[in-house]
Amino acid sequence: MVNLGLLKQHPPIKKALSQDTNPLVSLLFAGVLESLGESSWLSMGLEAKGDTLTLQAMLDDKQGSPTDHTAFAVPSEPKEGALPNLAVPRQIAGLSLYRDLHAFYSAKDELFPERTSGLILFENMMGIFFSGRDLTDEVMGATRPGIRVVVAQQQYDPAVGTPQVQVPAFAAVFRLREPAKFAVVAEEAWQKAVGLVNFTRGQKALPGLIIDRSTHEGTKFTVAYFSSANEEDKTKLPVMHNFRPSLAVVGENLILGSTDGLTKDLKPKKGPGLICRNGPEGASHKLNLVPFSAQTHSILEMDGSRLASILTANRENLIRQNMIKEGNTQEQASAEIDLILTVLKYFGRAKLDVAQRDGHTRTSLQLELNL
Repeated sequence: MVNLGLLKQHPPIKKALSQDTNPLVSLLFAGVLESLGESSWLSMGLEAKGDTLTLQAMLDDKQGSPTDHTAFAVPSEPKEGALPNLAVPRQIAGLSLYRDLHAFYSAKDELFPERTSGLILFENMMGIFFSGRDLTDEVMGATRPGIRVVVAQQQYDPAVGTPQVQVPAFAAVFRLREPAKFAVVAEEAWQKAVGLVNFTRGQKALPGLIIDRSTHEGTKFTVAYFSSANEEDKTKLPVMHNFRPSLAVVGENLILGSTDGLTKDLKPKKGPGLICRNGPEGASHKLNLVPFSAQTHSILEMDGSRLASILTANRENLIRQNMIKEGNTQEQASAEIDLILTVLKYFGRAKLDVAQRDGHTRTSLQLELNL
């Protein structure tokens, strides 16, 4: 049992719980920060069963109807909630959020009474990308509640080459109300964004992205890529070759991927979800403690062994960064990095659920150990 009333007097914690936060933090941690601010006590219980640890926590907040600060993130009906995470080959992490972007942006004046420079820049850029369309109703209003993000280790095409620093691929998936209508709007905005990147890089005499259209199993998608034709050593390409940004609309889902390979791995199935080719069978797993239908608004899953794999692929670069930032010798830096990699290999899958049930915020964290 933790006395939050006393703990919240600590200045850094008090500042973190203040309402004066940035939009991204408010979107990601909606409901949690507000519940912590309203609660006096936090109760936690830890259970060890076999090779699985389960930590459950509950706050004594007593929320009635959701406020403007939480309504966009708290499911109003028991049947609503965050969808199961996407599953793709070589997956590192998955994040599923029940978030109503239209409700979120409609309440921006209450959530962010003072416009920050970042929010002003965002609004200006969105006005350019979406040709002056109303950002609240015509852009945010075109989506259904629910955002899913997936991160996976890349499998590089030998014909293209392998970057010296390997960055995981990631994709964000949004649900659309009118996919056929909004697909054209999204395509135009995406191409404008790529054009802006090319213009900026062109001013610095740097190579730009080449836009291409392709079809994969009947689904058209757009991809932009950096050419590696003039690279002498294709085993040590510049870091920019980790990115092949792509866009596709599959069923009611708008997919924005950092690579076309990850976008192709996602395919439609019956219902609102997506599954992947060659991924884990089924969408459920034994770590499914709180079902998504129980008003769960946030689900985070991670694979420790897969994370260790991508870090191992970048071991030499991590050692160099450690030597530069920490001033360590190569032997000291190697020992520190290898210790981190060794520890990560003992962790398997982890799953975090955050739900709003019976007026209280309930959290569950399950962690599998590879002992």
